[in-house]
Amino acid sequence: VTMRAPHPGWDVEFDRSQPTAGPTRLLVSVRRPDATLLYPQTIVEKNVVTDVETGDRVELFARTVPHHKRTPTDDYMLVRGEPAP
Repeated sequence: VTMRAPHPGWDVEFDRSQPTAGPTRLLVSVRRPDATLLYPQTIVEKNVVTDVETGDRVELFARTVPHHKRTPTDDYMLVRGEPAP
């Protein structure tokens, strides 16, 4: 999974995958920057490895979380793909 960010402070983490009868659901967390740091304003690509084979059908679900928050939540939203019927 690749994410474009407005600066290097943003991060993306693979949380888990959920096999379904259709496409596999990939769940990722997008972490906000640490507010105590300054970052250069340059567009960057962030990459994360998943446990899904290249070419497999997937639906990508993401959530945005604060930089230091580690409490699990399930407030993911579909960002790429089509929901199952």
